[in-house]
Amino acid sequence: SISKIHIYFPDPWPKKKHSRNRLFRPSMTRWLARVLEPGGCVFVRTDNVPYFEQMKIVFMGDPEFTPIETPDYLKKIKTDFECYFNKQGIETNYASFEWNPISRSEIEDFTKQK
Repeated sequence: SISKIHIYFPDPWPKKKHSRNRLFRPSMTRWLARVLEPGGCVFVRTDNVPYFEQMKIVFMGDPEFTPIETPDYLKKIKTDFECYFNKQGIETNYASFEWNPISRSEIEDFTKQK
């Protein structure tokens, strides 16, 4: 099991016809749940706002993932490309999620609320 997964700047596949190639789809959270230990975290970042919104939707659609604050020390670590684009005024979007497995009945309750 893994305690932390960092996914920074995955290819956004911005063209609509290519969006099926995106890493973040509903099935992504199930894959992450298979490798994360309970209480494990996923840290994501991107400079593509539409893709960032899709990432959040994917995680919020899974009742076992809870949004958490991205720690400041992680925000201070920058990739070379991130620094380059930040200097051009392109902001980085951060999101973090914690995985806590829940029972089948809790999943059914979550599904009924939607």
